[in-house]
Amino acid sequence: MKPTTRHVQIRRAIVGLLAVFIVAAIGLVARTSGSRSLKAQADAIVGKKGDVGEIKPGRNAEAGFGASEKRGPDFSPDIQAYLIRAYPAAEIPMAATLAAQSGWASLNAGTHSAGTWQLIGPSKATQPGVLDVLADGAQYVTAGRVTAMAIGPACHSGGCPIYVAAAGGGIWRTRDGLAGSPRWEFVSGSFATNAIGSLVVDPNDATGNTLYAGTGEPNISADSEAGMGIYKSTDGGNTWTLLPGSIAAASNFRGRAVASLAITPSGDILAGIARAVRGVSSTDGATTSNPPAATNPATFGVYKSSDGGATFTNVSTALGSVRGVNQVAVDPNNGSIYYASFLGEGVWRSSNSGATWTQIKNPLNPPNNANNTDRSEFALANNNGTTRMYVGIGASGGPASRFYRADNAQTATNASFVDKTTTQNIGYCDPQCWYDNFAYSPPGFPDVVYLLGSFSYGQLGGVSNGRAVLLSTDGGATWSDLTLDGDPNHADGTHPDQHAIVVNPNNPFQYWEGSDGGVVRSDGNFANVSYKCNTRGLSPSGLSLCQSLLWRVPNQLYSMNEAFSTLQFQSLSASAKRPQNNAQGGTQDNGTWQYSGSPVVWYQEMYGDGGQSGFSAADDSLRFNTFTGQANDANFRNGDPTRWVFISAPIFLSPESSYFYPPIIADPNPAQGGTIFQGSFSVWRTQDWGGSRSFLEANCPELGNIPNFPACGDFVRVGPTGATDLTAAALGTRAGGAVATITRMPSNTGTLWVATGTGRVFISDNADAAANSVTFTRLDSTAANSPGRFVTGIAVDPTTVDPTKPRHAWVSYSGYNVNTPAQPGHVFEVTLSGSTATWTDVSYNLPDLPITALVRDDVTGDLYAASDFGVMRLAHGTTTWTVAGSGLPMVEVPGLTIIPSARLLYAATHGRSAWVLQLP
Repeated sequence: MKPTTRHVQIRRAIVGLLAVFIVAAIGLVARTSGSRSLKAQADAIVGKKGDVGEIKPGRNAEAGFGASEKRGPDFSPDIQAYLIRAYPAAEIPMAATLAAQSGWASLNAGTHSAGTWQLIGPSKATQPGVLDVLADGAQYVTAGRVTAMAIGPACHSGGCPIYVAAAGGGIWRTRDGLAGSPRWEFVSGSFATNAIGSLVVDPNDATGNTLYAGTGEPNISADSEAGMGIYKSTDGGNTWTLLPGSIAAASNFRGRAVASLAITPSGDILAGIARAVRGVSSTDGATTSNPPAATNPATFGVYKSSDGGATFTNVSTALGSVRGVNQVAVDPNNGSIYYASFLGEGVWRSSNSGATWTQIKNPLNPPNNANNTDRSEFALANNNGTTRMYVGIGASGGPASRFYRADNAQTATNASFVDKTTTQNIGYCDPQCWYDNFAYSPPGFPDVVYLLGSFSYGQLGGVSNGRAVLLSTDGGATWSDLTLDGDPNHADGTHPDQHAIVVNPNNPFQYWEGSDGGVVRSDGNFANVSYKCNTRGLSPSGLSLCQSLLWRVPNQLYSMNEAFSTLQFQSLSASAKRPQNNAQGGTQDNGTWQYSGSPVVWYQEMYGDGGQSGFSAADDSLRFNTFTGQANDANFRNGDPTRWVFISAPIFLSPESSYFYPPIIADPNPAQGGTIFQGSFSVWRTQDWGGSRSFLEANCPELGNIPNFPACGDFVRVGPTGATDLTAAALGTRAGGAVATITRMPSNTGTLWVATGTGRVFISDNADAAANSVTFTRLDSTAANSPGRFVTGIAVDPTTVDPTKPRHAWVSYSGYNVNTPAQPGHVFEVTLSGSTATWTDVSYNLPDLPITALVRDDVTGDLYAASDFGVMRLAHGTTTWTVAGSGLPMVEVPGLTIIPSARLLYAATHGRSAWVLQLP
């Protein structure tokens, strides 16, 4: 997850040169513009060419760890997946989402197939020191993204309750956050969604047992999944009730993010409502969304309930923001004064319980208001009866982020805020302040303020330790860097992307911090490691800056992530030779992992953002992993983290683009054990695992300099010369998008099934022929009922792969019938006879919900389909889908992997780690 400083610099240099080359020579637009309409984004991502997704300049750049998705405020894997679900429209009606949830609930209440799902971990996701060099080479246990945290009012050994909200993994609790083993408990199984945006302990309840949880993540990011209202617990999280006002017609928070919650001294509930997204799949994610007005979504703003959540009223309106409210708070000295931060519109104050509002802090970069990427985060402090406000603010593409202080927030105007930006804290959340930006001042300590942001990669090992977490104890005048602890040899560290922090009520310097890598705890003491600056080769000014930041670091940081099983897997792959105990999985923002049979410990094989992975069918010591876009690595040494090599330069340097996580498979036939297929606009192929092992290991190391980058890999397009592009307009209807699915069977060395994101389906019967001799036949155009939606899976009948006889397969689709009413259906049986393919809808009793993955048990003929809620099974010869097995929590399942011979079905979940079902 964390490469060396030198590697970061090398990647930056490569990316910079490639960006110039690509833009000048090819003219390919790499990103969707933040100001584009949702319809334009939909057209670009799944309907037109040239702007398919975040592909170039690619290769993870300096974000090969941490924010490795190369997020943009209007492009992320989630943006892509939402648009994929909406396609060919630009929006998903909220009614369709609610109907899908209701349909799943009915299906889940019925008969389940035999078997019980087992969590196979990791409960101890361990990054080896060689991949964790941001922390001086210390081993680290990680977890999935944390969006919010809360702590009980009392904290002592044996009783220090900590509550953590995971982006896609729900609410977790430890009864003693000071214990060596936190013993996490998952407590939100009754929620309608596991996407959480806010969490607060009611300050009016001295027992600390009353909590509120707002669903839906507001971080404008890769997984900012929309919510389904606000939940309340009065017994410390054991049970929860949905506040009816949060889903009422007048204040429908479903489809939105409850970004922030605050409770007034009189018990009023304040909720900041922001934009959010829906959906995820194994090759893509979703989008920021404005649900259609007909579905009655809540308008953005600050909402207030004075009747315990029975009703909510918008007391602010959106005040010009097109993304909504990211923070709301109550003045610590006057319960009738509220503050709120509006994305793109700075900080506002109401001095009359929400009746009127005044802007008190302007946005940093007003030109960005159209995109609303300008984000302000503030902290309030009671300074002897006067309310002080700290504000950290930054914007995408604007000036460097800055830090301000006003000593009387109750009367402050923009002119009252003093710029407290120093060389220590400037740019603390760049370049993605819209995603990871947080300010916090512990109650009772007005001069203490924590400032959290993204990792300052270029400073690591130089003038700072990365500045992911900064601390000031003099009201923002000077700062120290808390990112790494005081170990003189192998300092433990903090994941690059920060989102939440709480402190021990008895010690403002003992904190629990939440990031894209789970939770870490400090021991509450400090160490001086400024001596480390002396060996960093710094200029006199750089040395002075380094010493000012490192004189006070945490004495010890502890990972709190053991048994906090919240990794967001995209997919899983298994060795054909050892499927029970040799598997891999890619995760968003936390790299690619090795499963060796232990449900506890998995080891990280490679840092970065993990997409797809695979093994050679002939030799499982050969494997590949992917980052995002067209950046793929190979390994010839059983996944040795130090021996990965870059192999996709030909694809990367081409004018083609791909989906965020493009499809890539290893040929399942051992006779073709060196073959890998990848999908961009064309299908690309290597037949020797990317190239000469000796050359690749000498010239293309993932860890280190790449002396001969353009020669790294020997992928070639397959198809007729000049006509390999399967998305081309010349092929007729459903042009655009990119290759979305690639499938072939081990029983045949010629047949390859391919589909695109716009619904085109192709078959090739000579996929192993010379590259220019490979031909594809389009099938979907011969069947009027084949849906024009994103294809998420193809399962091939292995008994019908003879090209001289009819072929047989099953195809699954994302999206909703409401957007293709003339072509309904989510799973189809496809029979190819001669040149005509017949589509037969076998969705039967499936709810109208997107199918995210499809596999077939070739022993029994059963089909298994995944969704945003779980996994379904269609037993062979029947017409009724049932929920597959028991025990799998309600969670998005972007990927299924089946090994019929071993009777195993693996499920990759987005926020609840990896699971397996032993098939009957």
